[in-house]
Formats: sequence, structure tokens, C-alpha cells
Amino acid sequence: MARNPTAADERASVSGWLNVSATALATVISAAMAEYDKLGSAEFLKRYDFGPSSKFWLVYRGRFYDSKAIAGVAHGIATGDYWTTKRAFGGTGPGGAVTILEDLGFFIDRSGLLRHLNNLQVDRTHGKRAPYQYVVLLWAIARARAHAPRLVPFHDVRGELAGLLAPFAIANSAPDPAMPWAALGNSELWELVSSGPVGTITDADVRAVALDGQPRAGRRSGFAKRRDDGGSAGFNCPMQQ
Repeated sequence: MARNPTAADERASVSGWLNVSATALATVISAAMAEYDKLGSAEFLKRYDFGPSSKFWLVYRGRFYDSKAIAGVAHGIATGDYWTTKRAFGGTGPGGAVTILEDLGFFIDRSGLLRHLNNLQVDRTHGKRAPYQYVVLLWAIARARAHAPRLVPFHDVRGELAGLLAPFAIANSAPDPAMPWAALGNSELWELVSSGPVGTITDADVRAVALDGQPRAGRRSGFAKRRDDGGSAGFNCPMQQ
């Protein structure tokens, strides 16, 4: 949520980017977000000639916005000069979109991690979101922080994961760690080598993982960077290189 501007904010434009007060700038940013909500992401970006963000997401009231597009459209609402990708303006540097938004107190998901977590397609069979994929991702982060080997065969960690998942069971039966292991293949946070998109996870997919036991999981050197390691799976962890 944006903070309340101080008197000093009111006397000067933010980072010299817009010749308007912080209060007015926060207002036009809110207007840009309202239009984004009305049009939807794809139409908003098309109308104002922006490509989709891969990182630097503005997070506001549980929604995710392309930060540079919001800043560029806010500039247009305030001045009549709509900044687009055809006109260079920075992201994280002085006067950049991220800097402006953060100076105003807006939260920016710089790595894109929160958006990826928000977009996980999780099982809802039992009437609530199953937490199992999140637990497996936290396990992968913990391994990265402990400098454990990046990749590990599924059969080596199946028991460990089963123990971690058990307290979070939302059904009468114990969670099968093969299910989140396979399902995470649909996420940008997880590398699971296959012949194509994973799609809907079936019982056969889970059995294949459980019986094979070879797909491996581990951290990546760099968030959102994909590579092909035959028969392996991995978590893109921005905290460790």
C-alpha cells in the first residue's frame, strides 16, 4: 500500500521524473491501475504498446501489475505524454519506474517470485487449496540456503518430503510427494524435463514419478533461468548462486 506523502514530497516531484507532487503522482498511478483492472492485462499492454513484465511487478491489494506499463501510463494521465517501450525510461535507476513506485511506498516484486507463487495451479479436490507444492518449494529453498547439492533424485528424498507434507494433509490419506513433484512442472519456479508441457497431472503421471524415482530437484543458479538437465527438476532460487 502507498504511504502518505510528506510535506517534503509535496514540494518536489519524485526523483524529478514527473513535474507533479507525490500526492498527484499517487493518484494517477491509482488511475492507471484502475484502467489495467478494467481492460485486463493483455488489452492494457496492447493499447499502450508495452510487452509483459518478466519481473518488477507492482503488487497492490493482492493484484499484480506490470510496473513499467503502469508508470508509463500514469505519466500520460498526468501530462498527456504517454511513455511506452518506444521511449527509453529506466526501471531501477534514478527516475525509473521501479524507483518512482518504491519511493511512493508501493511494493515491487523485483524477482517475480511472488507472482509465480500466486499463479501456482494447485489441487482443490477437497474444497481448499492444497499447500503441498508450496511446502516442496520451501524445502528446495532450504536446501539452497544450506548449500546442499543442487540436484537430488526423487527416490532419495521421497521419505523426507513425505514427513514434511504429512502435517499439512487436507484429506484422510497422507499426501503423496510425487503429486506436487510432478505438478510443479507447470510452474516457472520448477524445472521438470519432459517431452512437452506437463498439463493436467494424472494418476499415471504420479505413478511414473513414484516408480521411476529418477527426476531430480534442486536450486538453480539464477531465478527464472531455464536449462535442460536430462531427467531432472529444479527450483529457481534467487538467494544463492
